[in-house]
Amino acid sequence: MTPYTIIIEKATSNYAAYSPDVEGCGTTGSTIEETIAMMKEALEFHFEGLAENSIEIPPPRGLAHHLLASTEDNPLFHSPMDMVAFIDPDILQWEVNIAPEPQIFPV
Repeated sequence: MTPYTIIIEKATSNYAAYSPDVEGCGTTGSTIEETIAMMKEALEFHFEGLAENSIEIPPPRGLAHHLLASTEDNPLFHSPMDMVAFIDPDILQWEVNIAPEPQIFPV
């Protein structure tokens, strides 16, 4: 399966990460390793919230998709120091517990 692309940016005293596949999901960490671990947790938490609200989990689209979609006005990388990591969706620990919609049948 295609992994989730993670962009890691070096800040002044830490690192920040986000996935261009998952809008609104990001995190920070003191080291690159911690930032990747925190991003895994952020994705799990984000997906749990989406599932609880019956919102479709966005599929990973792959790095090639994001590179081709990158433009001068909307670049994938903002600095030459930016890094890329990948998180395999199979290692994410989350459960989808969506109650089925009640069915009403005419009598």
